[in-house]
Amino acid sequence: MLKRGGINTYMSLYPVTLPVSEAAESIKITIANFSIDKKRTFPKLNELKIRLNESLLVYLPFAPSGSDFIEPHTQLCIPKSLLKLGRDL
Repeated sequence: MLKRGGINTYMSLYPVTLPVSEAAESIKITIANFSIDKKRTFPKLNELKIRLNESLLVYLPFAPSGSDFIEPHTQLCIPKSLLKLGRDL
């Protein structure tokens, strides 16, 4: 465990295993999921063209909390069971 700015950070629990090409493929659906009017947005996804010029890996410190990992600044929550499932694929 590494303590950073009052936050306990657990190192190397889950390594990055998503290739940049697959991350780029998920951009359309991620944008659509942020949309408020999904009924109008989803049918237009085929018209959306995405071109990746560069990529940057950014590590966010998630802390364990019960059955989840939580990123303290954004309160983004990832269920531990989902990470285990992804690791076993």
